[in-house]
Amino acid sequence: LAVQMSPDRLSMLAAIAQRWHGHIYAVVYVRKDDFSARETRARFFDSFKKAGKLQDPTLKTRVELEFYRAPSSWKWYPVNLLRNMALRGCAARAQFAMTVDVDFIPNTDAYALMQQHVTKLLSAEATIGRRALVVPAFEAHDRVLRDKDWLNELLGSKSELTKLYLRDKKERKRQTKRTQAAVWPFDQKRSATGHRATNSEQWMKTDTPYRVDYKWGWEPYLLLRAPFPEYDETFVEYGQNKVMYAYELLAAGFEFAV
Repeated sequence: LAVQMSPDRLSMLAAIAQRWHGHIYAVVYVRKDDFSARETRARFFDSFKKAGKLQDPTLKTRVELEFYRAPSSWKWYPVNLLRNMALRGCAARAQFAMTVDVDFIPNTDAYALMQQHVTKLLSAEATIGRRALVVPAFEAHDRVLRDKDWLNELLGSKSELTKLYLRDKKERKRQTKRTQAAVWPFDQKRSATGHRATNSEQWMKTDTPYRVDYKWGWEPYLLLRAPFPEYDETFVEYGQNKVMYAYELLAAGFEFAV
């Protein structure tokens, strides 16, 4: 996993590392008043200690932290520059990588499932050019996130996620615009196009990979095979940066499979 973050999100990185059993390369953006590199590492491992997970013997070899200290004159968060640094870190260690935001939590068996399928899906000759593997992403209502048992079921079971989603769909006629669902495709309530092309409902109904067509505005989470295309570093802060990345992959001849 390629991750970019600021020091205040160390606990989120710990949550990812508890569920993702592969390598994680995280680039931490630090400014003059932030923690030192040593303090940041200590805080990260302290997050595991509080969660009772520090006994994981692979932790210190699975998670690498690189620090980018910004000039004091910088006003904007250089999101794509940090993503590229993380991808380069992954490229030196792995054949496959996925760029994720630090508030993205993989399901419990995500790494094992990808190990089973990724070589076949990404190594096979694509119809047009290279292939990108789309990883469906969802959001859950606070009532699900606050219930640890429910959350663990959701993160560990496609069937549980599907049940929550379809239950909401069944009741949709009685909902208003202000009613929140239990589970829905990521960012659906803010951007209708962000993940629509993924066709999450088809993913729920099948265990067979399927190809999807690019739609403008799409910003999926993608698992890629090296060499990894880089992000446009003229984008800073947030907004449209992942949209342009997916569009550039399309222009470069990639096809997309879920």
